[in-house]
Amino acid sequence: MIVLVSACVAPDNDDGSGPGSGSGSGSSGSGSGSGSGSGAVDPVALTTTEFAYIQRDTPYVQSIVIANLAGGAPKIYSPNSAVTGVAIAPDRKHLAYTTDDAVFIVGVDGSNPHQVSTAISPPSGEHVALEQPEWSRDGATIYLGLGLYSDSSSLVGGTTLATMPATGGLVTMLAAAQSNCRVITAPKFSPDGTHFTSVHSVCLDSTREGVWRHTPDGAGDLLAHDDFELAKPLFEDDGSVVAVGLTASATNGLIVIQNAAITGYIQPPAGLSFEAITEPSDGSAAVIATYDGNLLVTTDFVTYTPIVSTGNAVDPTF
Repeated sequence: MIVLVSACVAPDNDDGSGPGSGSGSGSSGSGSGSGSGSGAVDPVALTTTEFAYIQRDTPYVQSIVIANLAGGAPKIYSPNSAVTGVAIAPDRKHLAYTTDDAVFIVGVDGSNPHQVSTAISPPSGEHVALEQPEWSRDGATIYLGLGLYSDSSSLVGGTTLATMPATGGLVTMLAAAQSNCRVITAPKFSPDGTHFTSVHSVCLDSTREGVWRHTPDGAGDLLAHDDFELAKPLFEDDGSVVAVGLTASATNGLIVIQNAAITGYIQPPAGLSFEAITEPSDGSAAVIATYDGNLLVTTDFVTYTPIVSTGNAVDPTF
């Protein structure tokens, strides 16, 4: 794991609550789809140093890129649609990705792309917004954010957690994960698969905003309250959680949570703001997405080296 001590700043006594209030939740959707296609040859699994990210080719079309910490030419898969999230399966042979209204699975080599949920039919005047897929550790279930919003105003509606079978089937709201918060998203499983975290935002009670801890059935409670980005955190070997959130510099850095308490903040490099973070299974490095669309790699949270400088890279994941 990466040593955090040298980069951490202890928290002050400010509760760090984010602005805003609201209520609402996404609606459970329905859909059906088939699992993996018959006769398909299993792709070669990604190495532990390979990771995926979304490349914003245009405002409406994104590609999925697989890059390697060790270097080399990236592999690009272009589904010719708006990709809203991507996750690597536990076998590291497949990707799950979301568009606004459907979930797809594709081999890491771009083979056998297939939709595992049909488009959800929302009520008249509303649209679906799927995002942030996450595989359960056994590879059987895909967790994701399920949004339902008004066509006339993005301020009307909300996002909640949902699940679906990885082999295809219904996208179903995770009822036990509900809270009086308008946005619940960014599910991320612990390495042992016994629990996952999510980020709750825009809550009726603002003190309930922050990173939550859930059991796989969705039941959970607040782990740490602060102004967190809607992005998946890291689970470290020592039991700590590292999440992207607002720091004293008024930009997004990293917030360290240990034993259900915030124990430190890591400031971003001058002039930068963090958007997302991920790391390989051995914890040897972290890849961080910045708001200017680039990716940095660090082994100590002090020195950051550019690894992707295209200005359109988001949501890296191992």
